[in-house]
Amino acid sequence: MASLAIYLLIILGVAAMLILIGIYAYNRHLDKVVRGEERDTHSNIPEPGQTVGAVYKIVLMVLVIISFLTISTMSGKISAMENTLNNLQNRLSTMEYELSSMREQEEDALKRVEYSEWTVTNPNYENRTAEVSFTAALKEFSDDTTVSVSAGGKEIPLTDRSGGTFSARFTADFFDSYDNARLMIHEGDRTYSEYVDFPMYVFWDYLPMPAYDCRFSSGVKLGKLTYEGEYAVVTGHPEEIESATISYLTDGKTLKTMDITKEVQNGETITVEQGLALESDLTFELEIATKTGYKIVHRNVMIYEASPDFTEEDFLRIYDKNGNLLWEDDYK
Repeated sequence: MASLAIYLLIILGVAAMLILIGIYAYNRHLDKVVRGEERDTHSNIPEPGQTVGAVYKIVLMVLVIISFLTISTMSGKISAMENTLNNLQNRLSTMEYELSSMREQEEDALKRVEYSEWTVTNPNYENRTAEVSFTAALKEFSDDTTVSVSAGGKEIPLTDRSGGTFSARFTADFFDSYDNARLMIHEGDRTYSEYVDFPMYVFWDYLPMPAYDCRFSSGVKLGKLTYEGEYAVVTGHPEEIESATISYLTDGKTLKTMDITKEVQNGETITVEQGLALESDLTFELEIATKTGYKIVHRNVMIYEASPDFTEEDFLRIYDKNGNLLWEDDYK
C-alpha cells in the first residue's frame, strides 16, 4: 500500500509538471502571436484545456494499469497466503493426531490392566437376577496382589486367580446400577485403580429395550403443525415381545392408539398416522409387554413446534406384571 501511494504521488507530480509546461508553452506562443513573431493559425501548440484533458486521460490510463498490476500482485500474495495457511492447518492437524496417538500410547503404557471382559448369563426373570462373570489380566503383579471391582457403590472381589489373571462370578440384580466401574488393584498398603468396561444395568442384555429409527419432516401451515414421515421400532431380543402398542399424543392428550406388535417383532417400517389434530407437538408413547411379565413404557417427543422444553416429558420406564415401577430413566 505504501509503494502504491508513492507511485500515485509521482504520477500526479509528473501530470502537474506536464500541465504547467503546457500552459507555459501556450502563453509563450500567445505572446509571440501578439508580437507578430508567429501566426496562430499554423501553431501546433495545444491549448491548456486540451493539455489538461490529454494529461488526465494518460494519468487515468496509467492508474488503471497500476491498479490492475497491484490487484494481480495482491491476488497472488493472498493465494500464496491461503496455501500457506492450508499447509499450516494440515500440519497442525497432523501434529494434533500424532500428539493424541502419543498420549494414548503413553496412557496405555502406564495402565496395569492388560485386558478385561465380562459376560451376563442365566437370567432369572422371577428373581430379577442374572449371573455376571468378570475377568481382568494385569501386566504387573506380585504374589500378594489382590483385585476387586468397584461399581455403583459395591465392591466385588475377584477371588479366582491364575497367574496375573483375576476373575469372579456373582449374582447381580437386574435393576441395580453398576456405574463408574473401576478395577481396584491392592498391593500391600498401596492401591491402584483403573476404569474398566462393566455392565451398568444387567437387564439391557435380556429385555427388549426400544429405540427409534425415524425419518420425519414438519412445518407450520395456516397456524397448524404439519408433519409426515416414517419410523421403525428397534429392539434387542424381539422374540421376548408379547405385544406392543403405540399412542400418538399432543400436549399430553392421547389422539390414537394402535397395535404394532407384528411391526416391532419384525423391525418393519411404520408410516406415521396422518390427519392427527396436532397442537404444539407430536409425542409417541410406546408400550411393550414381554413374555416374562415386564412392561416397558417409552415416551418420546418426535416433532415439536418451537421450544425443545417438550423433551422434559420424555421417559423410559419398566414395570412388573402388577404395575409396580422397577426402573426409570427420565432423561433429566
